[in-house]
Amino acid sequence: MFDAIFEELGGSVGVPPDYLKLLTLLVVGYPLAYPLPYLPTTLKHLTNIVVSFFYLFGVLNLHHGYLQLLGTSLITFALTKYNVTISGVKMPWIVFGVQMAHLTVNHLIRAYGGIPLTTIEITAAQMVMCMNLTSFAWSVYDGRRQEDKLDAQQKEHRVLSSEFPGLVEFLGYAFFFPGVLVGPSSRFVDYRRWANGTLYGSSSNSSSSPSQLPPPGRLYAGSKELVMGVAGLALWSVGTPHCNFEALLLPSGAPGALADRPFLARLAILIAAGLFTRSKYYGIWGLANGSCILSGLSYNGLAPIPSPSQASGQQALSAKNDISTRSKWDRCRNIDPLNIEFANNWKELLDAWNMNTNVWLRNCVYKRVAKQGKKPGFKSTMITFITSAFWHGVAPGYYLTFVLGGLCQSVGRTLRRHLRPIFYTDPRSPNPTLFNWTSFNTGQILYSMASVLVVQLSMSYTVIPFQLLSIQDSLKGWKLLNYYVVLVVAGIMISFRLGLGKSLDRVSGVEKQKREAKINGSAAASTSKAGNPQVPDVDAAQKEAEKKAKELGDLAGEKVDELRKSR
Repeated sequence: MFDAIFEELGGSVGVPPDYLKLLTLLVVGYPLAYPLPYLPTTLKHLTNIVVSFFYLFGVLNLHHGYLQLLGTSLITFALTKYNVTISGVKMPWIVFGVQMAHLTVNHLIRAYGGIPLTTIEITAAQMVMCMNLTSFAWSVYDGRRQEDKLDAQQKEHRVLSSEFPGLVEFLGYAFFFPGVLVGPSSRFVDYRRWANGTLYGSSSNSSSSPSQLPPPGRLYAGSKELVMGVAGLALWSVGTPHCNFEALLLPSGAPGALADRPFLARLAILIAAGLFTRSKYYGIWGLANGSCILSGLSYNGLAPIPSPSQASGQQALSAKNDISTRSKWDRCRNIDPLNIEFANNWKELLDAWNMNTNVWLRNCVYKRVAKQGKKPGFKSTMITFITSAFWHGVAPGYYLTFVLGGLCQSVGRTLRRHLRPIFYTDPRSPNPTLFNWTSFNTGQILYSMASVLVVQLSMSYTVIPFQLLSIQDSLKGWKLLNYYVVLVVAGIMISFRLGLGKSLDRVSGVEKQKREAKINGSAAASTSKAGNPQVPDVDAAQKEAEKKAKELGDLAGEKVDELRKSR
């Protein structure tokens, strides 16, 4: 319908037509999303369904793709409504298997069907829907479980059998148009509260009753995301042509080839290439988040009022009355650029990147594959990373990135547990920032700076296969950088096997603290067992007497057997 317009415009500015379509739809989503809170509940659902149809069917021409999304949504609706199980397999895992299998088929078509990378097809939207539908299935499943077996998150997001949605409400959730193209995903309970207006709670000072409309502040917050999104895309378009991961593959002598540069220069260019590549995601997800903010779904409560020690009485009163400055709009936020670029460890990095996908993986995979009552460990971590790789696509590079990323996170967690106490009396202390660095000593600041550098170096290396995709190209890129992350990770794992953790604990004093705690614990246990020292422990005396009697009986039996044998 709009192909001729976008082809002509794309040709004049040198941008693929499908990229222009996506960017246009993300921006058009702003005026379409703003009036959503004022619509009746059912009309909100219908608007989401109709606008998503217009996006996918009318503009992007994904006719078959749209029908696939509709079909997979209806299948999930039926499976969850009737709690279908097959050979003992729980309903959520059936939904998960159906969604991931369907997604993998389309990934294979994309990878081996000769579809250009500049063409937008259905897998991006399907990845978002896969998260929405599988999380819905687990929410329904949790709604049928005993409450005492659920954690806090599962209790909050569960859908009771008596509250199972109708088809229109369900499809409105599945096709929520501000997030249907590139995300973010959302939880059904949040969507329902948004649709009926209860998401906003008491967001007005004039009344304690729940508000049906979002508080002031969304226009400013949405506009800020628009500016940041455009800035991110501008940085990507300007920087990527001059600094990218493909330079790892250029032969020596070719313009821009990293093979001709010293090792340290390669590392610096690698970090810069990573920044420019990430800025594309900062831009796309920022624009999408802006639409979610304007729709009202991103509302996440009010920030606390500053205490008198933090602000004057007049400032505190002004903050209390000015809801627009206290309203938070980060419920649908998918990315936190500052915490990514200055992450002190891999956990902080992953928590700030593709945040709603991380929530989905944690709640639908990481915690679900662990045995009931057991804390998720290394096995859950690796299964989660492999699932994430499957979700992203079938290119071998994805699996190299996520397996190495899982090892980096695991090794980083172990190293941090033993190394951080050397610099911090309380290892859970916050990291230095530009606003609080004066309260930290030199060693702590240097440790934090080194941590940021290590995260950047390891992250930039780990994502090389994610960008180059094939095994041959990925290994070629890693080889040019001397496999430094692979060797360091392997070295740290071996070192901890050989006792590095105990050595670091001796330096930090943690080993001494553990020893003292063990001694104190033994003493406390002895005192507890002794009970009141002024009253004889009759039970203990009885047990001791029974033990002695058994020993004497055994000895007498042995003597009798000896006498019988001597005869």
